Amino acid sequence: MDRRAFDALNNSEQHNPHRLIRKIEIKLNNIFNKKNSLPSCQRGVGGDWDILHLSLTAPTSFLYPRVDSRVQKRLEMGLLDEIKKIVKKYSWSAPGLNTLAYKEFKEYFLNQKFLETCIEKWRFDEHAYVRRQITWFKKQKDIVFIDISNSKYINHTLLAVKKWYNLS
Repeated sequence: MDRRAFDALNNSEQHNPHRLIRKIEIKLNNIFNKKNSLPSCQRGVGGDWDILHLSLTAPTSFLYPRVDSRVQKRLEMGLLDEIKKIVKKYSWSAPGLNTLAYKEFKEYFLNQKFLETCIEKWRFDEHAYVRRQITWFKKQKDIVFIDISNSKYINHTLLAVKKWYNLS
């Protein structure tokens, strides 16, 4: 996008990153003699673009303990104090408090559930999110999956990159 095109945008377009990115994407597509829209995600990763999409994955039996460890670490780092401060400033109706790691503790702070119950709910919700991510990525086309539970996953990654670059 050149300066004249940027200046022609209205104020909200100039200060909205999503709109700016979309304008740049359209401009790049026009440069590459493509239609006036990006390839649909439904057509697979990259569409007509030459992209190597690596996705790190592992069995849930490998991922769940890592998630649980991260949950514990966030608690130790002061998540509950963070939630108190946020709720004090914004209240529970704030959209950001309806996300993982926050929404599970609302009933605790309202004295409706025990802390351990809320922590277990958070872990369960994080596990469900992992499963949804795995399902979503499996439906995408042209992805090279790298299983990080395999001790040789770095070698598999390098082989995939070399193959993509036609170096093998």
